[in-house]
Amino acid sequence: MKTFYQFLENINSNLVKIELENLKKLLTKKLEDFFTDHEDTTEELKNFKLDLNYVKKELKNYPKLNELINHLSSNKNDNSWYDGLRIWQKSLPSEEGYKVFDVIRYLMKYQDSLEERKIDKNEYYKYLNEVLEKTQSNMMVIKSDIESSIYKVDWNGSIVTIFPLHHQTDEDFLSPSISAEIKVGNKQGDFQYWKEGEKFIIEDILESDEEESKYFFTNEQEKQDYFNLISQLQNPNKKDQILTLYTARPAKDRDFYSKTDYLPANIFLSNSFSHVDGLAGDLQGMEERRDIYKVKINSKYLIKTLDGPVKYYQVIKDSPVEYIGLY
Repeated sequence: MKTFYQFLENINSNLVKIELENLKKLLTKKLEDFFTDHEDTTEELKNFKLDLNYVKKELKNYPKLNELINHLSSNKNDNSWYDGLRIWQKSLPSEEGYKVFDVIRYLMKYQDSLEERKIDKNEYYKYLNEVLEKTQSNMMVIKSDIESSIYKVDWNGSIVTIFPLHHQTDEDFLSPSISAEIKVGNKQGDFQYWKEGEKFIIEDILESDEEESKYFFTNEQEKQDYFNLISQLQNPNKKDQILTLYTARPAKDRDFYSKTDYLPANIFLSNSFSHVDGLAGDLQGMEERRDIYKVKINSKYLIKTLDGPVKYYQVIKDSPVEYIGLY
């Protein structure tokens, strides 16, 4: 017989899904493009003919020209000539140096024409599968984090989809993904999540007002799930604490904020008075300068959208305050 926690685990497991297909299609396309480029370059290099007269003409002042020509004439498949020629090229005036660099690239192309260029496509596809398997493993770690977070919050049942992001370095376009786009619900409510050392980082958190929310969430429940999930991921072992923060609100809303005992959802706050004071001026526009309020509020009602010496917070839902007053 299943325990209650096993029952919850089964429910949450169905709520959180990993979508690998988009990444698989992208990497497969990149691999096929690589094969095409390789075949085109190989065909081009087959017809490459080294013109020693061009080299002699363009490098006529090179102190080691005879040594270079002898080396090239032997058709040796090595680039021992490169370092000496490159050092000399860097010592020249810029215009002459550019011309010499064109010769260096020409000789590098010649060097490439001497190389064996056969590749085993099956080995590349095998490696692609290994990359996808490792990516799946990395995404399972993220999935576990999300499921653990869902256990600890009031969840409204939104589906969470994990889309691994593509990583490409200068050396390799095939590498396992360690970061993901996390989509909460059925629209565009998403954020990015990845591991840095032993710590997970969250970025690209939405800062939407009520009007914009319709583009990102199907309903209010999805939006609450989105912010609750991020809040829990940011602080998996968090303890509730009362934070003193500041917010800039339109002067026309002074009557509401002078009497309220709660803050509406999506209100922006910061730990820095000077920062909020600057924003109050920046947001002034055609209206009166915004009022600044000092607020004491429980951290459980907030999501952190920027960390550092200056911190940004956003209210997850309509939330009670311990104190609010004009500052």
